[in-house]
Amino acid sequence: MQAEAVAPNPRASRAGWGWLLLTTASRTYLVLLASLAASALLPMLAGWSGSVVQSGSMEPNISAGDVVLSQAMTPGMPAPIGRVVTFAAPAGSATRGVILHRLLRQNSDGSLVTAGDANASDDSTPLARSDIISRARLLIPGIGLPAFWLQTGDLLPLGSAVLLTTGAILVDATGAARRLRPARPRRPIPSGRQGVGAAVAPVALSVVALLVVSAGVLLPFGQAAAAFSATTSTAANSWAAAKATTLAFTRSPSDTPATTVFAMQPQVAAQDDHGATVTLSAASVILAITTPAGATLSCAADPSTAASGVATFAGCRIDRPGTYTLTATSAGLGTAVSVGFTVTAAPAARLAFARSPSDAATDGVFTVQPVVAIQDAGGNTVVGSAAAVTLSVTNPAGATLVCSANPKAASAGLATFAGCKIDKEGTYTLTAPAGTLTTAVSSSFAITGAPAAKLAFTTSPAGATGGVVFTTQPVVAIQDAGGNAVLGSVAQVTLTIKNPQGAVLGCTANPATAVAGVTTFAGCKIDKQGTYTLTATSGSLTAADSSSVTVAVGAAAKLGFTTNPSGSTGGVAFTTQPVVAVQDAGGNTVTTGSPSVSLTITTSSGAVLACATNPKSATSGVATFVGCNINKTGSYTLTATSGALNGASTGFTTTAGPAKKIVFGTPGSGSTGGVAFTTQPVAVLQDAGGNNTGGSNTVTVQLDSSTVGFTCNATSVNAVGGVATFSGCKIDKQGSYVLTVTGFGLTNTPNSGIVTAVGPA
Repeated sequence: MQAEAVAPNPRASRAGWGWLLLTTASRTYLVLLASLAASALLPMLAGWSGSVVQSGSMEPNISAGDVVLSQAMTPGMPAPIGRVVTFAAPAGSATRGVILHRLLRQNSDGSLVTAGDANASDDSTPLARSDIISRARLLIPGIGLPAFWLQTGDLLPLGSAVLLTTGAILVDATGAARRLRPARPRRPIPSGRQGVGAAVAPVALSVVALLVVSAGVLLPFGQAAAAFSATTSTAANSWAAAKATTLAFTRSPSDTPATTVFAMQPQVAAQDDHGATVTLSAASVILAITTPAGATLSCAADPSTAASGVATFAGCRIDRPGTYTLTATSAGLGTAVSVGFTVTAAPAARLAFARSPSDAATDGVFTVQPVVAIQDAGGNTVVGSAAAVTLSVTNPAGATLVCSANPKAASAGLATFAGCKIDKEGTYTLTAPAGTLTTAVSSSFAITGAPAAKLAFTTSPAGATGGVVFTTQPVVAIQDAGGNAVLGSVAQVTLTIKNPQGAVLGCTANPATAVAGVTTFAGCKIDKQGTYTLTATSGSLTAADSSSVTVAVGAAAKLGFTTNPSGSTGGVAFTTQPVVAVQDAGGNTVTTGSPSVSLTITTSSGAVLACATNPKSATSGVATFVGCNINKTGSYTLTATSGALNGASTGFTTTAGPAKKIVFGTPGSGSTGGVAFTTQPVAVLQDAGGNNTGGSNTVTVQLDSSTVGFTCNATSVNAVGGVATFSGCKIDKQGSYVLTVTGFGLTNTPNSGIVTAVGPA
């Protein structure tokens, strides 16, 4: 069977398009209602509560007919400053039930201040934390309007909404039924079963729409109405966004100790002409002390940018006690002045160096003088404190700190020192205590050496005996004016005995060169016993005297001639007899003991030393010899010895003395009777030691027999240079004879064995 052709109907086509648009709009409206209803109802399954806003006090963000979903606040949760909360209307309010307003601030007494965003003033009654029921979490716009219209008796918009919703349901249901009817059914469909499955969607949508309408009407009766306020009737309940024109302190600082952060921090709102906070404002607000009088305001951030029209400051504090107000300024919004508050003095807890001393030269005043602050526990200067602070060197190591005044009383919490200096080179820190306050320690600083100015004995000599090196050797420092060793100095230092009195100072090296500003002497000793003071000198530096040192007599170490022999002629006792002392190493006589001392000639050359007693025992350390002489003329060394003691020597010369005797230097010989001797006699003048003298005495030669003829050219002649030379002497008869020479006062020595022989006829 062929299908029958049907001609298109233009009127039916246009009607179809119109119906499609109408059903689409109806369905969109119903879906929107269903979505809003679900958003409002589903969070309640998690325990949230819903409130229908019933006034314009929270305009422009929250309007009448909006549904606000809130989460209950447990007792331990802090007050959510700046957030929207619900609370029971206080006694005496113009309305009853639950109010939905913004929590603005907390007063110094702990009470809370609330207000509607569109209200000209804060709510009239402060709240306690326990009055807050819940905190707003979600806003569903307009879904509560049916309940609001019903509550306010505004039936016209309520009826219109019901008719609109009912019409949308009918249109959607009709459109669904038409879509289910086939244009040309192939076979009959049983009555009552047409579109059962396809009709589920419009029926379900219709049910949802009815629930939306019911929810919009019934919801406010199951929940508390919100947004009522004692001031909602003011002109500030505007439906249009206001413009910020001025500033106002919505929270002033609380009384607090100086330098301590305010317990109640300042809060400044940007407001419109009616005094309502303009929540859209993000003004930059600057705080300052209205009349600072030297005080300083500091905050964590200043200026602070407003959030939702409110600039909330943090960390604000003032460093000086007093009564103040704060001034808030913002471009184009003028100024606002806070309520007066009092800053009290904070208790002092510790000290801190606000300024540490600078490096300096020894005994030179610090360029930067120390300043110590008296602070509270938070490190803030307690400007009202006048505590006395004492400075000292943390590890002095012999150094001394001097200041113009120490201890120093603080002024406005600061102890400012002057004239401070340290007298020794080194690296130091200062310590500052003050009563029970925690002590402060400065940063480290260096004291360097000043120019060399003087000498000082850092170690004086000690432990001295004559001629023996001091047990403690002298040490001399090259110092600056403050008495510090000038470590870079290599000057030469010379030691002398201040009042020597014949004593001699000996050292291994004198002068000695300083090493790192210190001259350490070695091998120093003084020979003579006595009490002495050493003097150290070095160029233009101020000289220094040591402590006195006493040189005592030491142990016997040597012998020494205290009297040398003199006036010595051959064979005659010395005019000055030798005296030998037993001495210590320095030449001081050791009076204890009586050792035996011997004298010898160390270069005798045949000469003989003779003394009355040799060896000689010392008496009180002294051996005095007598009768000592040497027979021969010449130069000699006289040496004294005694056991293990070091010997002593002295040189002297023995000369020829006056003529004491006459001897034949050459006797006569080679004679024959009547003929002159071949060798004529020569007589020599001698001193007592047998040394030839240089005298000119008259010498006479004679024969020991008067019966024999004996003749000379001259039997008496004058000696020349101590020698008398005869000539022409002869004997006329044969025989053996003795010649004798004589001289006035001289002892003669006969010449024997002269033999005269008989000569030729």
